Amino acid sequence: MISAGTETTSWTLSVLTFHLLTKPALLERLTRDLKAVVKDPLHLPSWNTLEQIPLLYGVIQEGIRLSYGVTMRTGRIPTEEDIPYHGTWTPPASDIPVAVDYVVPRKYAT
Repeated sequence: MISAGTETTSWTLSVLTFHLLTKPALLERLTRDLKAVVKDPLHLPSWNTLEQIPLLYGVIQEGIRLSYGVTMRTGRIPTEEDIPYHGTWTPPASDIPVAVDYVVPRKYAT
């Protein structure tokens, strides 16, 4: 991988840390979830145990998503339903936003 190394890892951790510090309630909840599993900081649980903490897993995945791109896809769990998208888009030649409603069929959602 071309982008692998300390710079990408440190940037991802910086982005993750920034967002956690700007959301104190989320940071408190994550800290509480981790304290329930990590009884002794000198004897950390296995990675398999840490992966079972849904909020930790979500925070890590979101940190990867928000940092700059990597050269491969992040694995995801396919959904069992269509994914609706509702938003707005402003065309380049206009200042007027346009409402966008689109559905990604589940067969394309992976």
